Amino acid sequence: MPVLRERSSRDTSRGNATKRMTHRYAALATTCITFAMAWAIAEHFELGPVDDAYISLRYADNWANGRGLCFNPEQRVEGYTNFLLVAIQATTIRCGADPVVAMSAISRLAHALLAGVFTLFVAEHVFRRRLLFATVAGVLFGLNAVLLCWGTSGLESCMYALLLLTSVMFAVARGQRFRPVLSAVFLILAGMTRPEAAAMLPVLLLIVYLRRRSLRPVVMYAAVFVIGFGAYFAIRAAHFGYLFPNTFYAKLDYGNTQLGRRGLQYAWDFATGMWPLMALIVVAVGLIRRAPLWAKALMMTTVLQGAVIVYEGGDHFAMFRFMVPVLPFLIGAALYPYVWVTRRYRLPEAKTSMAAMVVFAAVALSGITVGSGATRAEANAPPQFQRYQEEAKWTRQWCTIGRWLRGGAALDTSVSTVAIGAIAYHSDLVIVDPHGIVEAGVAHQKQDLGGGYAGHEKYDVNAVLAKRPGYLLLLNLLTPKAVPEDRVADHVWGTFNAEIVRDARLQRNYRYESIPFGDEYLNLHIRRDLPTPASPSRKITIR
Repeated sequence: MPVLRERSSRDTSRGNATKRMTHRYAALATTCITFAMAWAIAEHFELGPVDDAYISLRYADNWANGRGLCFNPEQRVEGYTNFLLVAIQATTIRCGADPVVAMSAISRLAHALLAGVFTLFVAEHVFRRRLLFATVAGVLFGLNAVLLCWGTSGLESCMYALLLLTSVMFAVARGQRFRPVLSAVFLILAGMTRPEAAAMLPVLLLIVYLRRRSLRPVVMYAAVFVIGFGAYFAIRAAHFGYLFPNTFYAKLDYGNTQLGRRGLQYAWDFATGMWPLMALIVVAVGLIRRAPLWAKALMMTTVLQGAVIVYEGGDHFAMFRFMVPVLPFLIGAALYPYVWVTRRYRLPEAKTSMAAMVVFAAVALSGITVGSGATRAEANAPPQFQRYQEEAKWTRQWCTIGRWLRGGAALDTSVSTVAIGAIAYHSDLVIVDPHGIVEAGVAHQKQDLGGGYAGHEKYDVNAVLAKRPGYLLLLNLLTPKAVPEDRVADHVWGTFNAEIVRDARLQRNYRYESIPFGDEYLNLHIRRDLPTPASPSRKITIR
């Protein structure tokens, strides 16, 4: 009997090891397929980085080149919330990589790895003996329109989702005592990528307790996270002088019900856009009492991460950037009705495949419906996916404007513009930020938020004019025709631009120019003591 038991235990161990290896092969296949297909789709639809990505890149570039962790020289302001991404980008720059290429590659790789880890999760819990189904689910997840867009954005959205999903995966896993520690480490890394990961700690502690029914791993988990994340939090707060990143003060108004209402509207628009998936979620919620821990963990994480997004008031970008971290948990939870039906009724192979096709169709269709939904950022806006394409095109324009300023602008001057990222990175000029993302004075002003353009509600016209920027780009997009000065107010967007364009000091201290820019025009205000930069000597191609 002892010999038989020993052999049985050994066979089980070998079987589990073999199963884990095949799961990893499926995850690797998904990662490679997603990376290749997402790249091709992004090139076809001209997706790409958004302007905010260049804010982080400018910090990384300055840091890598010895100018310090700053946006403007000698200005210690934490105008980012993605330290881990900035650190990785700075490392690649120090190693000699092209900063813009590295920024795009990191974003795309995080997106593909997210699809791979999702495959690993569903192979373990949903499609245990059907690795092909797990791979298909992972690829369909990775090709969701929301992930396709934000996987090319250059931002940290997919990286944060990847780290958070990995943390939950280790917390749910059976056996091996070190897995709660690994979960805590990945949650620390997630917190270094987006600070709101700290809000996920209660859910992760509950998952660890429910899996192991012991307080010891819970205490160990909490200790590892508090020590690790606490040390990071204390160091960055001491360096920058404020408890939270500057962007928190610029964009949030704690306790503001109007901000919460906007966040609810944002979540509602996402949910209605993903209606095929939400139909499965309704079924999953109805079955939650008998659901296994992995399904409950996905649902709890979805609810808490969603609550954080509502509290923050949503986002102004198209294609629901803030919902990227919710998506793997939402789609994973939506697969639970398949598990329940196939196991409850012990369906034969053919019907099991049909049930899988139903959930796959819902996942695929939800990516189409969310992209075709209307945006609410401004009146008469195009559908979500088309609006993201526009934002990527605008960013390419700002890159071109920034490079032109670098070659023709007056030295030792500054520029003020609402879109501070690409213009700042490519021009290498000092930026006077009207909305306080990298200006602590504006960010810490008390202003009611929630009724305007998300992330662009705080501003200070007096502070901008007092700094006398050399150039003011109020119409910061190229126009097909030169816009007369008396018509500028008809073209600007945002409360700041609308206010400053009517300020008498603007007319007194600046002259207005429409500079030929290829087949288009750049309309800007130039300080009266500065010369007009020469038009580009050759036709401008927006890449």
